[in-house]
Amino acid sequence: VRNAKIKVLSSLSLETKEELEDWERLADSLKVNYPNYLQLMVEILNKMYGSQGIGEAKFSVAKVIKAADNVIRLVDTGDLARYFSMKNESEDANAAKVRKEMEKKRDSLADALYKKRSCFDSAGRGSNNPTGMFI
Repeated sequence: VRNAKIKVLSSLSLETKEELEDWERLADSLKVNYPNYLQLMVEILNKMYGSQGIGEAKFSVAKVIKAADNVIRLVDTGDLARYFSMKNESEDANAAKVRKEMEKKRDSLADALYKKRSCFDSAGRGSNNPTGMFI
């Protein structure tokens, strides 16, 4: 059920203000029900980041940064560091499953950090600050 709801969330259109409000209500509801589900937070971040400037719907930079922070919060960087710092050559089914999960977490973290940085960059390039430098 959870994954079906997330699929619906990611497929909703954000072309109008009403669609945006419906999407935000569903996203907020899912975040309350599944606050520690990484894939949900990744989907929310991707949708928010990907819809910047589409139609009337535009998420504030602060909301996108908060979505990125939610993804970053759910990834245990200590576990990632320990896993990728060790030699993991075992080829059994469980090891492959763990490797895939760790790679997914690593990629989600890297993507969230990139998108957060991108938001900071775009926020620093406002009309009063064409160089993009933070003052």
